[in-house]
Amino acid sequence: MTRTLATLLRLRHLQTDQASRALAEALAAEAAAAARLEALRGAIRTEAQGPSPDAASPLRGAFTAWMPAAREGLARAQAALTQTQARSEANRAALAAARAAGRAAESVAQARAAAANALAVRKAQAVLDDRAHQPGDSSQERAT
Repeated sequence: MTRTLATLLRLRHLQTDQASRALAEALAAEAAAAARLEALRGAIRTEAQGPSPDAASPLRGAFTAWMPAAREGLARAQAALTQTQARSEANRAALAAARAAGRAAESVAQARAAAANALAVRKAQAVLDDRAHQPGDSSQERAT
């Protein structure tokens, strides 16, 4: 294998490793964003299902004042989750591309190795054929 091809194979391996790590980080960020979103949803459900005070109660006023901020936080958490999901998808695509490039480089290396092997076999066969046709060869003497 040529030095250039060996370098290319190492580079493709490093790119695949890097893409794999980036995907793992993106998936972790996505899971964290999903957990934050679910925690906010849970908090809203808990507050909404709490004791139902009458309309004049201070708790009712506090809940009414808190709800727009909670909805805003929920919207931000949903946007963050959507963003991390998009990042995960981009990293999945990058990993697939890196793997495909690695497989292509390996195919080239295998094809070159097979060609080199075929050439070595042909050379060895040529040497054997030359020896078979040299004068004084016992196989030719038996044939006459």
